[in-house]
Amino acid sequence: MNNEALLSIVVPAYNVEKYINECIDSLINQSLINHKIIIVNDGSKDNTGSICEGYAKKYPDLITYVYQENKGLGAARNTGMKYVETPLVTFLDSDDWHGELFVEKTTNLIKKLDFLPDVIVMLPWIYDTVSNQYLDWHSKDAFERIFSNEDEDDEEIKVLTTKTNPELLSLEVSANSKIYRSEFLKKMEFQFPEGVRWEDIRPHFQILTSAKSIVALKDAGFYYRFNMSGQITAENGKTRMDSVTVFRDALDYANKLRFTDDEYSYLLRWICNYTKWNLDMVNKEYRLPLLEEFHKLYKDIPMYRFKKYLNTCSPKRRKEYLMIKLLKSPFYKLLKDYWLKEYVVEKLEKIVKR
Repeated sequence: MNNEALLSIVVPAYNVEKYINECIDSLINQSLINHKIIIVNDGSKDNTGSICEGYAKKYPDLITYVYQENKGLGAARNTGMKYVETPLVTFLDSDDWHGELFVEKTTNLIKKLDFLPDVIVMLPWIYDTVSNQYLDWHSKDAFERIFSNEDEDDEEIKVLTTKTNPELLSLEVSANSKIYRSEFLKKMEFQFPEGVRWEDIRPHFQILTSAKSIVALKDAGFYYRFNMSGQITAENGKTRMDSVTVFRDALDYANKLRFTDDEYSYLLRWICNYTKWNLDMVNKEYRLPLLEEFHKLYKDIPMYRFKKYLNTCSPKRRKEYLMIKLLKSPFYKLLKDYWLKEYVVEKLEKIVKR
């Protein structure tokens, strides 16, 4: 066991007795032990706590176990950060797991760099629990495009920032897909939002836009378990209202830090993406209340900001223009039946021109 460990892995755990063994086993059975494991039991009501305590007693030099009353994922991560004493820290949800070479590959990357970057971006894999298939990560294409070298034989590691490469902000917002320099987070006095869902959104923009060095760990990442009941992405009720709250939080931060036009545009790209997705997924009874909150949010964003976004990184400029104009207008309730059907585009264009 290396007493000068490089990396801490914070694992928030809540009612995951079915998966927690696989998660912890993946962290214990690493090819290189150069890490610490911090498990935060967020008030579990099943056997999660006793399972985690058992591991902590068996591996006292490797695992720190912490219990707290249920406060949610963001609060559990914040609690875990208080126990970090290593140069780097990352987060792993307790129903996911790491490949056995994760710590070794992270260590080898730092040896090649000979310095600690503020952020290391990973490329995870998706495990579909229904089909039992491994799928590509959501933003794999963007990841490979951003970090690839023109010369395939060039092994030089790219060191980027969002000022030079704002497309970094198009990567998946997952907090688990990144490794962070601990002192960097401490100097920022960084904390995850608490008491809301979608708590990864503001941190994604806050951390990446503040980082002075962002590199990629191309061949290691966590395995994300997908298609399970209870996942935040599967929820379709009132909790989707939280997305508006966290985007207001991100916009406040963007205005305070004076994002560049390109950085702001990528934030708007995520806002538009989540708007369409939430309207598509939310239960009918919550659609109008959600629309009302998005209407207020969009009215507060100047149209010139949206125009810059549409002209730079909008994937579907014409349709998104319609959505933005409608959400800013008194006619926003027309979106209650959702609009991404080709046959209604012309009708909506006529409404927008009124």
